[in-house]
Amino acid sequence: MRRLYLVVAALVVAVAVALGTYSVTRSTALGPASASTQNASIVVAQGNQRLNAAEAALNKALAQRPPAVSGGRVAFVAPHPVVVNVSGAASAAPYVPSTLHFSDDEGGHGD
Repeated sequence: MRRLYLVVAALVVAVAVALGTYSVTRSTALGPASASTQNASIVVAQGNQRLNAAEAALNKALAQRPPAVSGGRVAFVAPHPVVVNVSGAASAAPYVPSTLHFSDDEGGHGD
């Protein structure tokens, strides 16, 4: 009975090795499909062209970004009162939204 276990284990290992070898040849381009007729300098030149195009696109995007805010903070501007007309009301009452805002500068909560 132990000989049967040994044979089954050997078959499982053999199949695992075969599948591993197959996957390595497919992922590292070592198989017959990797035989390429391109010259290495052509491949390098194409890679350089793609990198140059990507760099140009990045430089263009960086040139179009908005200017930096001084200190990285935006000054707080209080909102203006808004007049809210309620149907059926005799007069309009101004609505002023809350100017309270939360920041990490005050208090030490959460640290």
